[in-house]
Amino acid sequence: MLDLIIFILTAWGITNIICNALITEPLRTSLVHAVCLLAARLGKDAEKAKSVAAKFIKCPMCVAFWVGLLCSFFLEVPVEANPFPLGHLFSGFLASGTTWIIHVVLARLGALEL
Repeated sequence: MLDLIIFILTAWGITNIICNALITEPLRTSLVHAVCLLAARLGKDAEKAKSVAAKFIKCPMCVAFWVGLLCSFFLEVPVEANPFPLGHLFSGFLASGTTWIIHVVLARLGALEL
C-alpha cells in the first residue's frame, strides 16, 4: 500500500513540476519550439503542431501517463499484470487518473487554476 502511495505522489509531483512550475517554463517553450521546427522540416503544418504540443505539455493527464509509465520502471510497479508490458501500461493509466483527480481537487480548492 505504501508503494502505491509513493508511486502516485511521485507521479503527481513530477507531472506538476513539468506542467505548472515556473522553473520548467523554458523547457516547455523549447519543446514546443522544437516540435514546430520538426513539423516544418517534415512539411507538416507547423502552427497546428505547435498548438498540439503546447496543449500536450500543459495537460496533467497526458503528461502523467508518460511519467507513470517511466516511473513504473524505476519504482515498484503498483499494478501487477501479465504479460510483462501490461503492468507498466496500467501504471501509466493509474498515474494519469490519480494525477487528474488530485489536480481537479486542488483546482476546486483554489490551489491552482485548470
